[in-house]
Order: sequence, then structure tokens, then C-alpha cells
Amino acid sequence: MLGIFLIGMLLILGRVMGFPRRVTLTMVAVLWLGLLSLSLAAPGSAAAQATGGSAAGWLVLGAVVALVIGYRRLLRRLRAVAAPP
Repeated sequence: MLGIFLIGMLLILGRVMGFPRRVTLTMVAVLWLGLLSLSLAAPGSAAAQATGGSAAGWLVLGAVVALVIGYRRLLRRLRAVAAPP
């Protein structure tokens, strides 16, 4: 659960400090990749257990986020096509 807490804190920090959204999301993506690689490299270690356990959970979280981002882009594209000139 520490990993989810760290991701949330990065999102809050990015908002409070006024970072551009792209910078904040890049920081979150780098942290996610680090947590995933830690879970893959040392699956039974205490650090992997403290940050979220298995790599499967992090992969599912990444897939859900990718689906949400893809859906938002699809809606944005459809709205641009449907908007009157």
C-alpha cells in the first residue's frame, strides 16, 4: 500500500506545486515502473511486500489506467468530429 500512497502524494505534490500535468504524470509513470521492476526483480523481498506485493497488481493498475486514457482520447476525438464548425 506504500506504493499507492506514494503515487497519491506525487499527484498532490504536482497539483500544489503547480507542475504541468505532463511532468506530474511522468513522475508517476517513473515511480510505477520502479515499483513494477522492484516487484519483478525481487518478488518475495520485504521492500516488494511493503510497496504493494506482487507485480500482477501493478500490471492490472497500469492496464486500467491505459484503458481510461485511451477512452478519454477516443471521446475527445469523437467530440472534435461531432462539433459544428
